[in-house]
Amino acid sequence: MKITRARINHKPRIEIIPMVDIMFFLLATLLITTISLEKHQSLPINLTSGSAQNIATHDVLNVVIDANNQVFINQKPIKIHNIQEELKSIANSQNTSVIIFADEKAYQGIVLQTMLAINKLQFKQVSMAIDHASSQN
Repeated sequence: MKITRARINHKPRIEIIPMVDIMFFLLATLLITTISLEKHQSLPINLTSGSAQNIATHDVLNVVIDANNQVFINQKPIKIHNIQEELKSIANSQNTSVIIFADEKAYQGIVLQTMLAINKLQFKQVSMAIDHASSQN
């Protein structure tokens, strides 16, 4: 006697819910890793708004002038009259780029005095950092 099984033909289905869960996980992972890769300045300043090109970051000296007119080179506080000597001692070469982060409330005289001291050392590239977000308003 031959016993036959009843075969039920189920059409294959693609479950969307697990695929959506995986995509959300990948998106969250991507967002977290890109946020952690962003370089942050540790001194809070309000940048002047404007637009300019982005520069490459190889050998870079960050000169920060905060709202209290204090000058920092790579987060090290310095006196304004010593800026030229400090830049000479820190800079590896004249190919080093200098980026000036000046708070919009900093005195213009301090900013100009800093720029003149940097100019005397004849660095290859000197840039002013600006806030792109507020310039779009």
